[in-house]
Amino acid sequence: MTEARFDEVVIVDWSASSRPNPRPAADSIWIGRTDAHGTEAQHFPTRQLAELWLLHHVQAAIAGRRRLLTGFDFAFGYPSGFAGILTGQNTAQSVWAYLDQHISDGKDNQNNRFAVAAAMNVHFDAPGPFWGGNGPTDLPPRKPPPPNSLSEHRAAEAKGAKSIWQLTGAGAVGSQSLMGQPML
Repeated sequence: MTEARFDEVVIVDWSASSRPNPRPAADSIWIGRTDAHGTEAQHFPTRQLAELWLLHHVQAAIAGRRRLLTGFDFAFGYPSGFAGILTGQNTAQSVWAYLDQHISDGKDNQNNRFAVAAAMNVHFDAPGPFWGGNGPTDLPPRKPPPPNSLSEHRAAEAKGAKSIWQLTGAGAVGSQSLMGQPML
């Protein structure tokens, strides 16, 4: 028998919901974990509570020298060229830092992701890549053609994947990515 490569696996189902979900429901945050002792799943009503749990859990794994694999259900980056145009650096970390500076995420899950996406759109050919916002923003409600300088999908996307630029609607991952990347 071979030795396990990881002592524990943690998988996170993230949410961009603008309100707490006190009961398990669609658009909730779930963290599942498994190790040699078993498997469990836990619901979190807010991103801040989930982030705090993750921070403590990762710190404990490091202190205990445990090998930990953590996965999230949002994109860690954008199509080639996005980071450089937005931040002047061609790294995912530069986008994470940008989002960390601009995204506000309250204890009640209230956030400004649509306004930040609209502000980022200004850096690109009109109308900009992000779409599907609701409320008083300059985001196009429907999918525009991608800016000349950007692809609709990342090179790693599977055929049929939703566009990272889509912020609302069934299966959209754009909002979760905007709200998750600053945490990374």
